[in-house]
Amino acid sequence: MTNENQGLSFAVVDVETTGFTNRDRVLEVAVVHAAADGTVIGTWSTLVNPDRDIPNTRIHGISGADVVGAPTFADIAGELADQLNGRIFVAHNVAFDSRLLAAEFGRLGLTDTPLTGASLCTLTLTGRLLPGSGRGLSAALSAAGIVNTHAHAALDDAEATAELLGHYLHRAPETVAQLLRGVHPVSMSRADLTAPASHVSDSPAILRPRTTKVTAQDGRWLNQLATGVPLVGQPNVDAYLDLLATAMLDRELSVHEIGELTDCAATLGIGRDEALDLHAGFVRQLGVLAWADGIVTEEEREELHAVARALGVAAAAVDALLDSPVTGGDDGPGQSAGTALRLSPGDRITFTGETEIPRAVWEARAVDAGLDVGGVIKKSVLLVAADPDSLSSKAKKARSLGVPVISESGFARLLGELENSGSGAVDPRLVVAASHPEAETVVGESEDLGDDLGETMQTGGFYDDEDAVPVVELGDEGMTFDADSLGSAFDTAVGLLGFIARTQGSLRAAVEHAGISAVDGELPAHVEALLAQAGEESGCFHLALSQRRGTVADVLGRFWESCDDRDQRILRDRIIAEEPATLDEIGQAVGVTRERVRQLQKKLTARLRPMIIAGPVADLRAGVRAHAYPVGTLGQITAVFPELASALPGWDAPLWRILDAFDDDFRIEDGWVCFPDPPTAAQRTGNLLAPMINDEGVAELSDVLDQSSLDDAATLTQWLTTCGYLVLDDHVLTRVGSHPARSASLLSIAGRPMSVSEMYAGIGSSKSERSFRNGLYNSDDLMRVGVEQWALTRWGLPEYTGIADLIGQRVDAAEADGAEGVVLSDLVDELTREFGVSANSVTAYAATGDFTSTGGVVRRRTEPMVNNATPEESNGIYIHDGRWCNLVTVTKDHLRGSGTYIPNGLTAMLDLEWNEPRMIPSDHGEQRIIWGNLGTSSVGSIRRFLEPLQITEGDRIWIDLHDGEHFSVTPAQPSDAAELDGLDWLADHVGETPGEDDAASYGIVAEALGLAPDAPRRKVLARFRHRSDAEAVEVLERIWM
Repeated sequence: MTNENQGLSFAVVDVETTGFTNRDRVLEVAVVHAAADGTVIGTWSTLVNPDRDIPNTRIHGISGADVVGAPTFADIAGELADQLNGRIFVAHNVAFDSRLLAAEFGRLGLTDTPLTGASLCTLTLTGRLLPGSGRGLSAALSAAGIVNTHAHAALDDAEATAELLGHYLHRAPETVAQLLRGVHPVSMSRADLTAPASHVSDSPAILRPRTTKVTAQDGRWLNQLATGVPLVGQPNVDAYLDLLATAMLDRELSVHEIGELTDCAATLGIGRDEALDLHAGFVRQLGVLAWADGIVTEEEREELHAVARALGVAAAAVDALLDSPVTGGDDGPGQSAGTALRLSPGDRITFTGETEIPRAVWEARAVDAGLDVGGVIKKSVLLVAADPDSLSSKAKKARSLGVPVISESGFARLLGELENSGSGAVDPRLVVAASHPEAETVVGESEDLGDDLGETMQTGGFYDDEDAVPVVELGDEGMTFDADSLGSAFDTAVGLLGFIARTQGSLRAAVEHAGISAVDGELPAHVEALLAQAGEESGCFHLALSQRRGTVADVLGRFWESCDDRDQRILRDRIIAEEPATLDEIGQAVGVTRERVRQLQKKLTARLRPMIIAGPVADLRAGVRAHAYPVGTLGQITAVFPELASALPGWDAPLWRILDAFDDDFRIEDGWVCFPDPPTAAQRTGNLLAPMINDEGVAELSDVLDQSSLDDAATLTQWLTTCGYLVLDDHVLTRVGSHPARSASLLSIAGRPMSVSEMYAGIGSSKSERSFRNGLYNSDDLMRVGVEQWALTRWGLPEYTGIADLIGQRVDAAEADGAEGVVLSDLVDELTREFGVSANSVTAYAATGDFTSTGGVVRRRTEPMVNNATPEESNGIYIHDGRWCNLVTVTKDHLRGSGTYIPNGLTAMLDLEWNEPRMIPSDHGEQRIIWGNLGTSSVGSIRRFLEPLQITEGDRIWIDLHDGEHFSVTPAQPSDAAELDGLDWLADHVGETPGEDDAASYGIVAEALGLAPDAPRRKVLARFRHRSDAEAVEVLERIWM
């Protein structure tokens, strides 16, 4: 453990459950406490009564009888919280264990998420440190040399996981420390559980540990195969396959399990077609692994067929995996045509294509079994192909040499037979001794010039023991390194390493056996001096190596010289040119047809590719790849490898362009160096980001920079932007597909609530702020915590649910405590301080609707509200067509479809009760009308009424309720107010055409107000005053007073 994590302690957890969804319940939970170095310091476990049936006893061995009398989760929740508190939560596939426990705690009222950001996953560690081991806990334990005799018992699994954690802490403390960055200990206690006391026990729980051991399901043949299926590296796919492997233990899918798989797929974003592909791949991998021991029995064959039927995979696919014979080809090395193949230590084998089990896993197993893994040569025994009908260059060459091409499952069978054959040491005569004086270089056909440049160290002689290998003595004193002596030393090293590898079974086994790490820091001075020479690019060490293998310039130079003028022109002007000539242009220049040019180009590419995938060019590519994860820049790569920028004689192009043209595993696009292409580099970038992001998909840019090969933050930002990510305030936002997701990321970075305007400006939305605001309500990850403030839901802040609701919560709480209500001043202080609402709004809501405010105390209203408004005293309401109607000037809000406020005098005529909407028929469907909120009245959107009338902003309309029988909107008299004055202006003001003289206009105004045409002036003036119509009052006072 690194210094920064010395103070940490771990709670290693395992749970057994009734299923895999959040609806399922915990059956058993175990916690193992471990110190910072992985030392176990305590254990705690119990069975749990789920209060429901147990459909999956076959997995964990827990039946209903076992949990009779066991505590419920509520009984143990407080004690379990104490067991976890202050420690890092650890599990194998921590997402599953933490999710099921969080669901159980949530049922008891714990709405916070104390396990988020407080966990470490040994499955993730296994993927980094033992990628070929398989996804199951048993596979990881096996790879680490740890035995768990009782799998699927929570305490045994937790103890085994704790031992696995200790193994990783000692083997790779820096990797563990890297995953622990930003992780904090769990913070929870009994006090956090808010369920009623009758459900959550305050007294110590009576635990009931398991008394009988489970028969390990991992001993079953099918589950051994399933846990050995390697990790894919995509968290959602791995999680789905984990569930699939467990569900298939009985070779059937029940309705319950199908439901769980469907829920899991939906949660993880896996569609039907992708799920079917995963099922087919799962069966193929099981079939390949089934041959691991070299034998597939009839019973095992039936089990695989049962799995295939349950997963919807054709039986023919299983038969193809299990029934294909493994026989030799025509005149294969050491084989007769049609005879059964057998592998022996020292045999040369080659892999091609994307195998079901990662190639690195196969190669490691092959080397451990004493096989020689490399390119296709004349002495090759077989080629393992993902597709036996492959037309790859390796497959073509193998067939031309008579080397058998077999499937992955066929190789698994042969390898299993070899591993179980009991063969130990290899005959020393098979040692490859590169320094033998009679070395024989393997050369392919003349047309494949350079095919074996990476394999020219094969020799024809053999040595019976290590003493027979020629040795170049390097003395301690007066030693002078030169290319010749070092070259001989290389030859000696190859011979000795080959002998050691074959006598020990593999070079890896030899190194582990010798314990080479024991001599760290004890190397002789002359050896240290030799190693120092290795770091000098222009030193004799590199000169000796180049003399043995040739330089990149040598390899490509020889190829260029081997081409005639026609081929050179195709190379220069067509294949590697920045702006390639067309087939017709080349054909006209060299006097052949365009189709012939195509043939020649294909042939040239086939000749050159073997030089690129082996020898010094391959070494250069490997170096470039190491500096280009997940991507590199051309400038950066050429700075590290200057030869890439140099133009080779004849080619008239820099080396990087030559590689880019011929190497399908290497592409340079827009200055980015990608392996093999930009989409794959982008996918690897996503894989790189995955373990670094928080709950909102945000990663620290500095963390990403540390793990990438790019040199500076600006370049990394440019690449991340190319991949579709957003870089903001030195953070990488990976979830940018929606404005709510971006807003959640922004809040995560800020670490505090933000206003809508702040977030809108921060993410640079192209939408209107209004649309942006509305979108925030669609996310469960966001919560409104003030009039303008939003926060992350997981922060657990008080939610702003509206002033009326907040007042109701506090009034109800006060009355429950025996008070008659809430003091208004206290209510105003609290709500304005916590939620940023205005004091006037609080005061208004406290006296409206469900509440009354009397004597400075806010109470629940006991009598219904009464609408005391009248149309006579409601501004904007006038007699039109014999009825009271509302005169409205249209705004852009009306045209956009917003609701429309109307005077309370209209709704009072309909006897509406407060907050009880009514639907009124109209020519365009029912129209909603309500008297509510702060005692105001409104109707729903009138946009559909305005559009047929071609109403525009500024036009006037009449809203007519027809005494509650019908709703209509009609155009009103256009206003000429700017051209009018006095009583004529007033007639226009009430929506009518002025009269012929003042007397006529006066009568029109009086009738619009519901008065007689000859009503006294004082009544007209009084009515405008009661309506608070300041403009009309000012006009009348000016002309009458």
